[in-house]
Amino acid sequence: MAEDELLLERLYKMSRVLTAEPDSSNYVLVSRSLFHCDPEIRERAIFIGGLRWADPLILGCFIGIVTVGQEPVDDNRRLMIESLVSAVLRRRLDAASIEEWLRAVLRSNDSKSLLAKSAYIGLLRIQGKMSVSEFASIDYDGVSVDSSLVS
Repeated sequence: MAEDELLLERLYKMSRVLTAEPDSSNYVLVSRSLFHCDPEIRERAIFIGGLRWADPLILGCFIGIVTVGQEPVDDNRRLMIESLVSAVLRRRLDAASIEEWLRAVLRSNDSKSLLAKSAYIGLLRIQGKMSVSEFASIDYDGVSVDSSLVS
């Protein structure tokens, strides 16, 4: 197996473990993998660090990565936003600051982009205007951004 395949296999195994407190070697592995050249490896690292662990430093990285456009893959940016929204809903991040950031993402991106649609859906979730079941069945292609939420 190639080195990247071994790394991806290790990340998939880690993503099955439900833990809020990663050990230092796993933390370093996930943190470094956020910047790996393989988008699937980055996706696994985003899932683990953002959704599984809801680590504040990793979540802060997501804000920077999305803001400066460092992540080239739409689905990875969407997963970063979903991780931030999930952390707000679990009361691990401040709702007001994430809402303001999501509005900024909406203002600075084409409303038809997946990034803007993800930010819009995130706002709806934080504001309680979308249920868990509605979110679970969302089809981003069919989402139309309501610009009244941007103001």
